[in-house]
Amino acid sequence: MLLARLRIRGKLALLVVIPLLSMVALAVPAVLDRVAAAQRAGEIADRVRVASRIGSLVQDLQQERVLSVGLLLGRVTRSELMQKTAGVDDRVADLRAAPAGLLPPEVTEALHGVRGLTDLRAAVLAGTASPDQIMAAYGPVSTGLIDALRLPFGVDTDTAAGRQVLALDGLLRVDEAMGACATLIVLVKATGSPRASASYVACMAGLRADNQGFRSLITPEQLKLVTLNDAAVAARTSADFLTRSALDPAGATRDIPLDALFPSVRSMITFGQFIEKKLVADVIAEVSGQQRRALTEAYLVGGIVTLILALVVLLSAAVARTVARPLTGSPAPPTGWPGSPRRS
Repeated sequence: MLLARLRIRGKLALLVVIPLLSMVALAVPAVLDRVAAAQRAGEIADRVRVASRIGSLVQDLQQERVLSVGLLLGRVTRSELMQKTAGVDDRVADLRAAPAGLLPPEVTEALHGVRGLTDLRAAVLAGTASPDQIMAAYGPVSTGLIDALRLPFGVDTDTAAGRQVLALDGLLRVDEAMGACATLIVLVKATGSPRASASYVACMAGLRADNQGFRSLITPEQLKLVTLNDAAVAARTSADFLTRSALDPAGATRDIPLDALFPSVRSMITFGQFIEKKLVADVIAEVSGQQRRALTEAYLVGGIVTLILALVVLLSAAVARTVARPLTGSPAPPTGWPGSPRRS
């Protein structure tokens, strides 16, 4: 047998190596799992940072949309709209200049949608575009950017960080719906069109559904900020404006002059950015904590295993030398042999 051919040191080494290899086999998956968890946390943080930048771009698109309608209604100047358009293009350029691999391919593809607004922008400045064309063009671009982030995919909804990522996705959709509804209510007031009223009612129905889902995911602290946002909206209209306008848009705006409604709508579109920044900061703080904990656990397990291995190897070597020395020593020659001590 192979075992019988081994010397005493080999047998001792074999006796020690088998348990050590078993310990390593158990420890390696645990370390790899913690490293993978840290990598997932880092990827979520990167996605959220990209989502924050896309959220800022979407808000600029929302403002460009309402300014485009405002230009057709004579409420803003060409220079205001052109300045906002330039700001949108600058954001797109900054995103495209991001390091390779930072932007998901879906987001890069969705950015092409902004370029598709070129002809409409020219028509708005020329005064030949219609409000319906504006509403039909901007909505899909913003929604496409949000969808391209794919925030709901690949997150663990059982964790606080996962729920916060879902909340961020919900907030982006709520903000887009709010921006669209705000622009539509201006058109309801300015045109009195039944079509605009119907579009507004449908928009508010979608907004309510998105808002309920979003609020079910946020923390109490974030809900306080949302409540302040609601109060700011009410201060610029009335306490029951959103409820009344969802049922009767024309009636809700009958006593509000367009000169007062339009500036209020413009300011309301910017409210969501404060909640968004809070959500982004909370998500990054949560996943960064997860990443640190996972790496700490990986280092701890790896360090303990390495220390145990080193100690066992050193002790085994010492024991092997101690045991093997008397067993491998030269035997004393028999009495009477040459060189052996003589008896007196």
